[in-house]
Amino acid sequence: MNNFLEKKKEFESALYIGNYTLCNDILDKIEATICLSFWSIEARMILIQQSQGFKESGEYFNNLRDIDIDDPVF
Repeated sequence: MNNFLEKKKEFESALYIGNYTLCNDILDKIEATICLSFWSIEARMILIQQSQGFKESGEYFNNLRDIDIDDPVF
């Protein structure tokens, strides 16, 4: 849990200063080492919207149904 909170804070700081590459790297690491979550999906949508635009964040959202989720809890 502490690792997630540290990474979340890093993400928020990087997003605040506009370091979108770092934000993407942090989200990738969170999803690979901890899990894909509603928080990470929302954070990625915010990141995409700020860095690429509203249309692209909508495309990401629409592509979520194609993600293969192995964890039945999700």
